[in-house]
Amino acid sequence: MINKKVLGDDVDKDGQFVKHQSFENHLIEMKKRCKDKHLPSQKCQNCAVVQTLSYKVKLNCPDHKPYPLGMCNKCLPPTVILGRQPFRHVDYVSFMNYKDIASFVGSWQQTGMYEQRMAWLYGYYSEDPNFKDGVRVNVEALYEPPQIGEMAGVQPLDDPKRTLADMVSEALSLERVGIIFTTLNKEKCFMTSE
Repeated sequence: MINKKVLGDDVDKDGQFVKHQSFENHLIEMKKRCKDKHLPSQKCQNCAVVQTLSYKVKLNCPDHKPYPLGMCNKCLPPTVILGRQPFRHVDYVSFMNYKDIASFVGSWQQTGMYEQRMAWLYGYYSEDPNFKDGVRVNVEALYEPPQIGEMAGVQPLDDPKRTLADMVSEALSLERVGIIFTTLNKEKCFMTSE
């Protein structure tokens, strides 16, 4: 029998296994790994802030011809090992204002679903009683920034009103909690940094 804890799985309040542990449990597990290995004032890879690395090839190396004609070990980006994220940030999303969602979907459908749209989700986080250390997001409003909808995605434009939208949401005790977007592909959606 496979030990579910070894795979990073968690158990909800009914004893059912869930694929990803809660984010709080993930942080606790990370801190447990380094508990007796160093002083509280020191940091290790388990408790330090993750640094941002660049995985781009150095194009202007003086030791050889420009890429792709030449490359050396100094030009190569660091090796990447991909792994499944062991934690979940949110357990459940509640859309409190269904009229905004219906309007968002309706405007997309009026374009024949060929002009994709995106919107920022504003709401608040609360405890989800259905999961151990569960987090629920309650979405209260959507904000569609200036954008150009294309068949394969959305091209965001400069948004002069974004600061104002954030100020209004903060005055209402809301924060930006996510993004919603449309897509023609029902089965898969390739996510990129853009």
